[in-house]
Amino acid sequence: MQIKEIKIVEVGNYVGAVKLGKCPMYGFAPKTEKKDFYASLKEDFPGYRFIRGGEKEKNALMFNIKLSERAR
Repeated sequence: MQIKEIKIVEVGNYVGAVKLGKCPMYGFAPKTEKKDFYASLKEDFPGYRFIRGGEKEKNALMFNIKLSERAR
C-alpha cells in the first residue's frame, strides 16, 4: 500500500499544502494562520503524512497564489 503524502511549503507570506498527481490539490493561508491551517489539514486528511515539499511544489503553489490574487 502506498503512503499518502501532502507536501507543506512556505512561499513569501503564505504557507501551503500541495498534493500533485492525477487529481492535484492546493491550499494556502497566510503565515499568521499557520497553526489553524495545519490543524485543518490534519482534520480533513487523517490518513495522510505531511512532509516538507521541494521546488516543484513551491512553483506549483506560487502559480496558484498568483491566480488567486489575480481573481480578486
